[in-house]
Amino acid sequence: MNRGRTAVKALGEIAFRVNDLDKMQKFYEEVVELKIFKRFPKAVFFHVADG
Repeated sequence: MNRGRTAVKALGEIAFRVNDLDKMQKFYEEVVELKIFKRFPKAVFFHVADG
């Protein structure tokens, strides 16, 4: 039973602070299979889903 809790219906954004941006990017591209939306010197945005 789900008392007073709301189930997650969508993911808008999430941010991680990492020491090695290149390793993080490689993981999300190769393991999670996300596509890069845009890369900046200190941030990478991935396409998660349409909408």
